[in-house]
Amino acid sequence: MRKDYQSIEQLTNGLLEELQIKCYGKETLNNYRRILKKLILYMQLNEISSYSSEIGRAFIEDYISTHEISVSFQKTISSVTKRLSDYCDGRAYSLQRKKSSVKLPENHAVFLEDYLSFCKQSGNRSKTINCKRKFCGDFLVSLLSLRCNDIRDVNSTQISKACLMFHNKDAWAVIRMFLKYLYKETVIEYDYSTIVPPIIKDHLWSLSHIRKMKFLGSRTL
Repeated sequence: MRKDYQSIEQLTNGLLEELQIKCYGKETLNNYRRILKKLILYMQLNEISSYSSEIGRAFIEDYISTHEISVSFQKTISSVTKRLSDYCDGRAYSLQRKKSSVKLPENHAVFLEDYLSFCKQSGNRSKTINCKRKFCGDFLVSLLSLRCNDIRDVNSTQISKACLMFHNKDAWAVIRMFLKYLYKETVIEYDYSTIVPPIIKDHLWSLSHIRKMKFLGSRTL
């Protein structure tokens, strides 16, 4: 249902409440609040009373042209503003991965974006973030193919099978960190990072870990 009759303050509060209900993390919510405040200020300075997707695009263009900001932050502003436009127009949100036709459902996309936001706050560089986005995104897509439609309900068998789908075993180290983060944030009940083989010297992996993963992966879901 369209909400363009609401004030910008009502729209931003409504969007933030929706994100909280959908279990968005504190870091992500704080990023949304900061950017939405900039949007509200832009509308006030330009005496604009009603929000629309056109206003959102104008805000993005104005902010990027008048501020020296990183490409990463430009993308963040665009993402947050588009999300508000979707909320205003009553459209459902889904994360479209660039190199895949598979759309991550929101209950997967939310936690991926929270994790990447956490990594940015921890000082990870753009190249590292992009690598984590690819590996974690592919991992979540693999879980979808294994009928895990909600990351909060994942089990060890699904994780093992998803990991074994990767030809590039460097992904395992990234997946381990992602699973550790989900456990610490109480998204998942168990610390499944322990079943993903650690990287050993010269990129060799523990045979006992791999045998364990193959055993778990051979079990029926």
